[in-house]
Amino acid sequence: MHEEDRDYARSLRDTPGYLQSRKDRKKVEMAFAHLKRILKLDRLRLQGLLGTNDELPSSGHGAEPQKDG
Repeated sequence: MHEEDRDYARSLRDTPGYLQSRKDRKKVEMAFAHLKRILKLDRLRLQGLLGTNDELPSSGHGAEPQKDG
């Protein structure tokens, strides 16, 4: 039924952009696996751009945008 879409996805599989994206995803997934295992964050929710603000404490290293004046 969706064979055209599958063919398109397969055509992207060997592109440099896809290969880089795959490497980057592995790094991110590994980082979150360590967070969950080491810090016992079993129910980690990170949806949206600001999702980590609800789950992780601020480190105080420039997490907040600076205001002028």
